[in-house]
Amino acid sequence: MLKVIGIVIMVCACAVYAAQAQVVSTLPDIERTEQSLFLYEVKLIDEFAERFNDEADSYLRRQSKRLVGTDSFITRHRLIRSLFDGQQQWGADTGRFITDVLNKEHPAFVSLTDSNFYVSVMCTFETNRIKYKLPIVLQMRAVQDAHCWMIAGVGQSAATDTVQLRAGKQQDTRARDNFIPTTAHGSGFATLRSLLSPEMYTPGLFTPQALGDAQVQRLITLINSGRTHFLHAGNMMFHYYGIDGWAFTVSRAKRNHTNSGWLISNLTAVTKAEKEELRHRLLQNGQ
Repeated sequence: MLKVIGIVIMVCACAVYAAQAQVVSTLPDIERTEQSLFLYEVKLIDEFAERFNDEADSYLRRQSKRLVGTDSFITRHRLIRSLFDGQQQWGADTGRFITDVLNKEHPAFVSLTDSNFYVSVMCTFETNRIKYKLPIVLQMRAVQDAHCWMIAGVGQSAATDTVQLRAGKQQDTRARDNFIPTTAHGSGFATLRSLLSPEMYTPGLFTPQALGDAQVQRLITLINSGRTHFLHAGNMMFHYYGIDGWAFTVSRAKRNHTNSGWLISNLTAVTKAEKEELRHRLLQNGQ
């Protein structure tokens, strides 16, 4: 019995590279070339969603048709297997996850406008000319008839804990066109540099739950005082809680291989209570 379990786990781990090999070997003209590396790299989180959902007009399908005249060798099963980071250790849960996602009666899909979609970002701030790292978490939220990113949690930093807080400017509470666009992750959230200012409209940038958090309020007070400035965002990781029984993280794997780009780096089978605990921990720690 243990031997059988060991074989199952080994097969699940090997399936990641096997899925890529099956697709790459179908395109012999571009196999192992810079063109193939670019084609199979998951370049954007948007492209990750395209492949996970196996969208008919995905970049990969369009290019396959252009290069060899068909995309018939691409299946959703192969695509999802290829979205796992092949350099991570994967167990039998991987197979169960894929089976759940491909359930014929109730297949699961990823939505980038789902409120179960989060991104943790390691940001660099400056307070009193001292630069430091501060993790923040953004959540995709629906606002009226549109969607936008909103700051849902802020981690801790020793650099801000010692700063004496002073009252900032009185905020204008009238509604404004002050929001973080859904595409902001594509530019590394560079827009935060102009949005996080003493004149910011906090209800447009922070979730209602975040505005009740002490760590978030501390950051808001520091920004309002004019002494704290957002400089840039660094490492990003996406977290998705929208599939029943599962939570997973997508990170960027930078390497010279067809299994590269935005890939699943962590997968956890969870109950509803465990999923909420993971979500709470993410918002509190910022990562």
